[in-house]
Amino acid sequence: MSGRHTRGLVRRGGCARGQALVEFALCASIFLLLTFAVMQFAILGHIRLVLGHASREGVRYASARLTTTPGAPPPVTDSQVKQWIIQCAGTLRPPLTEANIEVYPPEGQPRMSDTRIRVTITYDVRPSVPLIAPLLPPQMTLRAESEARME
Repeated sequence: MSGRHTRGLVRRGGCARGQALVEFALCASIFLLLTFAVMQFAILGHIRLVLGHASREGVRYASARLTTTPGAPPPVTDSQVKQWIIQCAGTLRPPLTEANIEVYPPEGQPRMSDTRIRVTITYDVRPSVPLIAPLLPPQMTLRAESEARME
């Protein structure tokens, strides 16, 4: 009688080990999926922060240097403002280009003291984290905009 009882326990123990493996596989796949999702959204958050910082730096630079008020030093060009913004967003890969940046009012229009200046940056992002990239749109456009009064 004790022999039969022992065999039954061995058989059940082997089954439990297989069950543990299946449970681990299910839990590990869900955990990895969540981990990769957090990584992808952290990357998107980082890009958004960099764009916001670059647009604020660009509008600060432009508001102090673009005025065409008589007696003021010669203003910088829109291209110089855009290069400053690109420099401030140096960690982005692929990097920003001047085509991603818009300065308003555009060059050639009067830019007097106390008028508003706006910098807008648009940036296309492709998801890159495995297992998450197929679940998201193939390309997302992030936008940052800052506005300030010209000095």
